[in-house]
Order: sequence, then structure tokens, then C-alpha cells
Amino acid sequence: MNKQEQKSFINALCQNVENEIWLRADKGEFPETWDGKELRQYIAEKYASCVIKGTLSGKRLKDYKNYVLVNNL
Repeated sequence: MNKQEQKSFINALCQNVENEIWLRADKGEFPETWDGKELRQYIAEKYASCVIKGTLSGKRLKDYKNYVLVNNL
């Protein structure tokens, strides 16, 4: 993926998650007792649900984790 394709992918993924969260907020689906802690957890879980299980494994997963660690991403 070139730089522009990466940016387009990131934008689309984040926009989809954000739209879903805003839709639920607009509908009043979050309890008023939730503060930043619950909302952060909910947002983290929404993004985590976008991960396609098993797409990174073996050497590719190892290389990914190493690059993130070494480059402080």
C-alpha cells in the first residue's frame, strides 16, 4: 500500500467507527452514569472489533510487533 492508500484506509476505518459511536450517542444509548472511563473502554472495544482475527500470524506478526516496538509507534 502506498502512502495515499494507507491514509485513505485509515480515514475510512476511523470514520466508520466514529459514525457508529456518534449514532449510538445521538440515540442516547449510553447511560448518563458513564463518564470518560466507560466511554474510553467502549471506544477501545469498537476499534478492537475491527481487527480481523488471524490476519497477522507467524513471521508477519513478529515483524509487525518488532517494528512497532523499535519505532516507538
